[in-house]
Amino acid sequence: MLVELLVTMVILSIVLGATLTVFEVFMRTSNAATKQNEGQDMIRAASDRLTARLRNAVMGDTANPGALEEATSYSLAFVRVQTTGTPPAGNPRNLVHVRYCLDTSTPSNERLVRQTATWTPGTGMPAAGGCPAAGSWSAAAVDATNIVNRIGGQDRPAFRYLPTTWSALSDISDVRIDLFGDRNTADARREVELVSSAGLRNVDRTPVPGFSCVAQGVGHLVCDAGASYDPDGQTLTYSWARCTPPPCTAAPVAGGSSRLDMTVTPGTYRVQLTVADPGGLTATSSSNSTVS
Repeated sequence: MLVELLVTMVILSIVLGATLTVFEVFMRTSNAATKQNEGQDMIRAASDRLTARLRNAVMGDTANPGALEEATSYSLAFVRVQTTGTPPAGNPRNLVHVRYCLDTSTPSNERLVRQTATWTPGTGMPAAGGCPAAGSWSAAAVDATNIVNRIGGQDRPAFRYLPTTWSALSDISDVRIDLFGDRNTADARREVELVSSAGLRNVDRTPVPGFSCVAQGVGHLVCDAGASYDPDGQTLTYSWARCTPPPCTAAPVAGGSSRLDMTVTPGTYRVQLTVADPGGLTATSSSNSTVS
C-alpha cells in the first residue's frame, strides 16, 4: 500500500507540475497577446487622430498654397484650426502649425511624436530638423510607442504621399499612414502593419496650362487653351502673351479667354499662356509657332 501511495503521489506531482507549466505558458502567452493588442490599439488610435486632423488641414496663406508644409518618409507638418482658446491678434482664424514625426532613436520602440508651433502670417513653418524638433516647437507629446518601421536596419516609410508623381507640396492630395507595431520584438511573427489614409480636403493645387496654336491663312494665328485644367475642378482665368524673339517678356496681348486670335506679320512667334485659379495660383506654358 505504501508503495502504491508513493507512486500515486509521484504521478500526481508530475500531473500537477505539467498543469502548472501549461498554465504558466498560457498566462505568459495571454499577457503577451494582451500587451500586443494594447500596443496595436494605441497605434491605431493615434493614426485615427492624425487622419482626422489631416482631413481638416487648411492653407495657412498664399505663400504656402497646399495643406502640407513638410512631407518626408518619417515626418509631416500642416496647419490646422485650433478649436479652443481665444484667437490672438493677427491670427483671427486661430491657426497653429502641427508636426508629426517618427522618433527612431530606439528602433525596437519607435515613437510617434506630435508638436505644435505658433502660426504667424507670411512666415511659414518654423525650422524643424530632427525628431522631436527644437527651437520654436512645443515639447514633444508621444502619441504612440512600440513602432518598429526601422527595426533591424529596415527603411519602411511611415508616411506616403499621393500622387506618387508629386513635385511640390501643393500637389499632394492624399497621405497614407503606414505604421508597423510590435511590443514583442523577439518574435517577428507578432509584428502587425496598420495602414490608414487621409484625403486633404482643403488642398489648392496648382493649375496645369496646356494649349495649341494653328496658323490659319496668311498672317493669322489661332491658339486654344482647351487642354488646360485645374486639378481641383475650379474655374481658370487665362492670360496670353506673344514674344519675338524669346524669352517672353512682352506685356499680355489678351486675357480672360481660353482662345487667342491674332493677326500678325509672317514669322516665328513664341506664344505664352498663363492660367490662374481662384486661389491665386498660377502656371505658365509657352510654345513656338510659325506664321506664313
